[in-house]
Amino acid sequence: MRALLYLTAAGLFEQPSGESTDRLQALLAALLQHPSPDKRHWQPLLRQLADCLHPDEAQPAAEYNRLFVLAFPRVAAQPFGSYWLEPERQLMGRTTVAVRELMAAHGLGVEGSGLLPDHIVSELEFMAFLVAQESPHSGRDSQRRLLGEHLARWTPRFTEALRAARPSRRYLLAAELLDRLIAEDLAYLGEGRAPLPTVTENPCREATL
Repeated sequence: MRALLYLTAAGLFEQPSGESTDRLQALLAALLQHPSPDKRHWQPLLRQLADCLHPDEAQPAAEYNRLFVLAFPRVAAQPFGSYWLEPERQLMGRTTVAVRELMAAHGLGVEGSGLLPDHIVSELEFMAFLVAQESPHSGRDSQRRLLGEHLARWTPRFTEALRAARPSRRYLLAAELLDRLIAEDLAYLGEGRAPLPTVTENPCREATL
């Protein structure tokens, strides 16, 4: 279930299109039908996300661009780890190289994706890969490194900036899912599980453009 959650989080921050929305709806359906007992902790939020991805509720590409690409005078929520972790918030710095090298150690790269290794989608998809490859004999060193040195260090600031930009309902829920996933996984990969925060009754109603 962890791998599906990371793929869903990645899909929520992927550039919206008919294809990406179909893929995201399929992931949410798979999570809602997953046999894991952990599912019950996630069901309210997952169902709210599924409702918000209804065709009538789909967010246009303009909202994605406003939040992550074209906002003036600065991007509202930079989706790159290097922006949040590098001195002077420079892009394509040591953080980018570090994630690229970690990916390469597992035979992966971002060539052809149009994304940098430290883009939020790249890092979340990479984490999903590491989780899916886990076995009793493989260990979790790379998961801990990607989470502890990268995702857990910058995504809280990323989601804070996203909320400050007064996002549409899709991205308000996406921020909630990402925060919960990172917090729970930090505990899971450490010494135990953290208690899950309470899900608001219906964040969709509270979101404003």
